[in-house]
Amino acid sequence: MKKTTISVFIGSVRNGRIGDKVANWIAKTLEQRGHTVYIIDPDKFPELLTLRIPNHYNPKPSTQMQQVHKWLDESDGFILVTPEYNHSFSGTIKNALDNFMPEYEKKPFGIVSYSGGPFGGIRANEALRIVVSELKGVSTPIPFMVSMVQNVFDENGKLKDESYTERLSKFLDDFEWYVKTLKEARIKK
Repeated sequence: MKKTTISVFIGSVRNGRIGDKVANWIAKTLEQRGHTVYIIDPDKFPELLTLRIPNHYNPKPSTQMQQVHKWLDESDGFILVTPEYNHSFSGTIKNALDNFMPEYEKKPFGIVSYSGGPFGGIRANEALRIVVSELKGVSTPIPFMVSMVQNVFDENGKLKDESYTERLSKFLDDFEWYVKTLKEARIKK
C-alpha cells in the first residue's frame, strides 16, 4: 500500500483515561505498517472540547484549529477511539468531530471502542457509525472493541494481552482496504 496519512482521535479527557493507551498502541501499529499518523487529542487541543462554530464557517480559526484542519485534510482515513459512556460514545469525541466536516467526506472511519466491562463498548461503536454517516464519511464494517480495557495495557501503555495483536491486524487490514479504495476513487473524481 502506498504511504497514507491516518488521523487517530482520542475520545476521552477524563483523569486517568485509558483511551490514550489504546490510541497510542493503534498509532504505533499504523506507523509500523508505513502510515503517517496524527493524534487528535482534545486534551492537547482544548478548542475541540466545545463546538462554538464549525471550523469551515469560522472566518478566523485559531492556530490550533488550523493545525487540526490541516491534519484532517491531509488524512486518507480516520480511527476513532472512544470509551462507552452510558450506552453511547463520549461527548468528547462528538465535539471533536463536529468542529469539522468537509475534511471527512468520502474517507473511511475505523471505529475502536473500549470499556471496563465484557462488551468492549459495542453500543458506543454502533452509535458512532450513524454520526460518521452524517459527516459524509464511510464507516468500515468491522468494529474493534477492547473489553476489560483496564486489564489489556500496563501502566506504561504496553499491551499485556497479546490476543489483541491479531485482532487489530485483521481490523487494520480491512481499514486499509477502504483507505486505498476510497483514496483511488477520490483521485479519479
